[in-house]
Amino acid sequence: MGITLKDVKEYNLIDKDKIKFIGTACKCGSDIVFSDSLRSLICTNRNCEYSKLHRFKLFCKELNLSISDNELLNIIKTLNLISPYQLLIIDTAVKSNMITNKDIKDLDSVIEKIAKIKKATYKLSYVVKLSFIHSLSDVAEKVFYGYNSLDEAYSDIESGRVAFLNERLGIYNTNNATLSVDIFKLLLDNKDELIFGESLFNIETNTESLRIVIGGKSTRFINNDDLVNFLRARYKKNIVLSNRVCEHTDILIQNFNTSDNKLKIAKVINNNYVAKCINNGIMQLDDVGKQTKSSYKPIGSKILIGTESEIIDKLDKFYEIQG
Repeated sequence: MGITLKDVKEYNLIDKDKIKFIGTACKCGSDIVFSDSLRSLICTNRNCEYSKLHRFKLFCKELNLSISDNELLNIIKTLNLISPYQLLIIDTAVKSNMITNKDIKDLDSVIEKIAKIKKATYKLSYVVKLSFIHSLSDVAEKVFYGYNSLDEAYSDIESGRVAFLNERLGIYNTNNATLSVDIFKLLLDNKDELIFGESLFNIETNTESLRIVIGGKSTRFINNDDLVNFLRARYKKNIVLSNRVCEHTDILIQNFNTSDNKLKIAKVINNNYVAKCINNGIMQLDDVGKQTKSSYKPIGSKILIGTESEIIDKLDKFYEIQG
């Protein structure tokens, strides 16, 4: 992952006067490459201590933990830390006297700050950003927006793969999908670390999310992002765009192409839902399709299916229009 110095020079991606001040190797001796945005340099050595230190420094700066560079390097080596998330459990090392005021000058304030962090609530996307894994941290908001847990997010990521990330990142040209491929690999390679990080924070719960799948091209909007942003602004709801239809899907916006596989799956889910409810005496067959004031979905529709105009019309009648 990354752009080599050779490619940068060959394709004149950076001003020549700036390139001459850029080294060819990291302090650890390994080759360096540019990030996809060309804004930063990345060491190709996955276990590079200097790259690790950089992530820890960013983590401390973001959460206002008063630990100097030298102190960080020392405790990383002493405690054999791998992830910056582990800084949130150094209080256990303090209790066992593995870390003292000799290691961190402002130890008391750091421990106090960590205690406050653990009591606060954070968005899942922000917690992922705190990993400061190059490239992944930059797109955390787009990829994890609206999810309540990594388990929920990874269910969509691992099933939708690159196509899901293309939608999330707003990539509509397959020629530009390299970023999605790289991000997908990073997500798989660092899944365990992210899950560990998630376990240390109180994740902010989205009380009402609308999980939407879009089939077919929009008739009113430039792309899916425009449609989703419209819905978020109009209803002030947490709209989660997914690439696949599943039991958790709330709405399938189906424009044209009635043979689309997403539509088939949604109909199967709805039919199974109706059959189960009727068998359990929860619903009468005559009630299927009736609209109630308690939901924007007709009775029997686990997934609301319709064109974008039909969906917007139903949501307008149920939710207060905000914008």
